[in-house]
Amino acid sequence: MIATTIEQSKHLIERGVDINTADMYYSHDYNIDEYEDDAQIITQSELGQHFSLFPEDTPAWSLTALLDFIPDMELAKFTKDEKPWYFIGVPHHQEDAETAIEAAYKMVCWLKE
Repeated sequence: MIATTIEQSKHLIERGVDINTADMYYSHDYNIDEYEDDAQIITQSELGQHFSLFPEDTPAWSLTALLDFIPDMELAKFTKDEKPWYFIGVPHHQEDAETAIEAAYKMVCWLKE
Protein backbone atom coordinates (compact mmCIF):
# COMPACT_ATOMS: atom_id res chain seq x y z
CA MET A 1 0.00 0.00 0.00
CA ILE A 2 1.54 3.33 -1.04
CA ALA A 3 -1.28 5.60 0.10
CA THR A 4 -4.44 5.68 2.15
CA THR A 5 -7.29 3.69 0.66
CA ILE A 6 -10.27 5.51 -0.81
CA GLU A 7 -12.28 4.68 2.33
CA GLN A 8 -9.50 5.91 4.63
CA SER A 9 -9.13 9.08 2.56
CA LYS A 10 -12.84 9.85 2.81
CA HIS A 11 -12.68 9.28 6.56
CA LEU A 12 -9.73 11.67 6.93
CA ILE A 13 -11.63 14.33 4.98
CA GLU A 14 -14.65 13.82 7.26
CA ARG A 15 -12.32 14.36 10.23
CA GLY A 16 -11.25 17.71 8.80
CA VAL A 17 -7.95 16.88 7.12
CA ASP A 18 -7.36 19.52 4.44
CA ILE A 19 -7.47 17.96 0.97
CA ASN A 20 -4.71 20.36 -0.09
CA THR A 21 -2.31 18.37 2.09
CA ALA A 22 -2.86 15.24 -0.03
CA ASP A 23 0.13 14.27 -2.13
CA MET A 24 -1.66 11.63 -4.20
CA TYR A 25 -5.07 11.16 -5.82
CA TYR A 26 -7.24 8.27 -6.93
CA SER A 27 -8.31 9.06 -10.46
CA HIS A 28 -11.32 7.18 -11.76
CA ASP A 29 -11.23 5.58 -15.19
CA TYR A 30 -14.46 6.91 -16.67
CA ASN A 31 -14.71 4.01 -19.12
CA ILE A 32 -15.11 1.47 -16.31
CA ASP A 33 -18.10 1.08 -13.97
CA GLU A 34 -16.42 -0.20 -10.80
CA TYR A 35 -14.91 2.74 -8.88
CA GLU A 36 -12.59 1.43 -6.16
CA ASP A 37 -11.18 -1.52 -8.10
CA ASP A 38 -10.45 0.54 -11.17
CA ALA A 39 -9.23 3.76 -9.61
CA GLN A 40 -5.66 4.62 -10.49
CA ILE A 41 -3.42 6.40 -8.01
CA ILE A 42 -1.38 9.31 -9.28
CA THR A 43 1.05 11.56 -7.44
CA GLN A 44 0.95 15.32 -7.11
CA SER A 45 4.16 15.58 -9.16
CA GLU A 46 2.60 13.58 -12.00
CA LEU A 47 -0.28 16.05 -12.10
CA GLY A 48 1.96 19.08 -12.40
CA GLN A 49 1.29 22.50 -10.93
CA HIS A 50 -1.88 23.25 -12.87
CA PHE A 51 -4.45 20.51 -12.71
CA SER A 52 -8.14 19.93 -12.15
CA LEU A 53 -9.66 17.04 -10.28
CA PHE A 54 -13.03 15.63 -11.16
CA PRO A 55 -15.63 15.28 -8.37
CA GLU A 56 -15.20 11.49 -8.50
CA ASP A 57 -11.45 11.74 -7.90
CA THR A 58 -10.34 11.20 -4.30
CA PRO A 59 -7.36 12.77 -2.52
CA ALA A 60 -4.98 10.29 -0.85
CA TRP A 61 -2.08 10.61 1.55
CA SER A 62 1.25 8.78 1.43
CA LEU A 63 2.99 7.62 4.60
CA THR A 64 5.24 10.69 4.44
CA ALA A 65 2.24 13.04 4.21
CA LEU A 66 0.53 11.31 7.15
CA LEU A 67 3.66 11.48 9.29
CA ASP A 68 3.76 15.25 8.75
CA PHE A 69 0.56 15.48 10.85
CA ILE A 70 2.06 13.65 13.84
CA PRO A 71 4.19 15.76 16.19
CA ASP A 72 6.94 14.33 18.42
CA MET A 73 6.35 10.73 17.40
CA GLU A 74 8.18 7.48 17.75
CA LEU A 75 8.00 5.02 14.84
CA ALA A 76 9.12 1.43 15.20
CA LYS A 77 8.88 -1.86 13.36
CA PHE A 78 8.72 -5.11 15.29
CA THR A 79 7.57 -8.70 14.89
CA LYS A 80 4.17 -9.86 16.11
CA ASP A 81 3.01 -13.42 15.49
CA GLU A 82 6.01 -13.85 13.17
CA LYS A 83 4.83 -10.96 10.93
CA PRO A 84 6.16 -7.41 10.60
CA TRP A 85 4.15 -4.93 12.70
CA TYR A 86 4.42 -1.15 13.02
CA PHE A 87 4.08 1.12 16.03
CA ILE A 88 3.59 4.88 16.18
CA GLY A 89 3.53 6.62 19.53
CA VAL A 90 3.13 10.14 20.80
CA PRO A 91 3.05 11.20 24.44
CA HIS A 92 0.05 9.50 26.11
CA HIS A 93 -1.13 7.54 23.05
CA GLN A 94 0.05 4.84 20.65
CA GLU A 95 -1.26 3.01 17.58
CA ASP A 96 -0.03 -0.14 15.88
CA ALA A 97 -0.97 -2.02 12.73
CA GLU A 98 0.25 -4.47 10.10
CA THR A 99 1.51 -1.63 7.89
CA ALA A 100 3.19 1.66 8.70
CA ILE A 101 0.62 3.58 6.67
CA GLU A 102 -2.26 1.95 8.60
CA ALA A 103 -0.63 2.84 11.94
CA ALA A 104 -0.09 6.43 10.76
CA TYR A 105 -3.69 6.65 9.48
CA LYS A 106 -5.00 5.46 12.85
CA MET A 107 -2.84 8.01 14.68
CA VAL A 108 -3.99 10.91 12.48
CA CYS A 109 -7.62 9.86 13.07
CA TRP A 110 -6.99 9.86 16.81
CA LEU A 111 -5.32 13.28 16.65
CA LYS A 112 -8.28 14.69 14.67
CA GLU A 113 -10.90 13.45 17.18
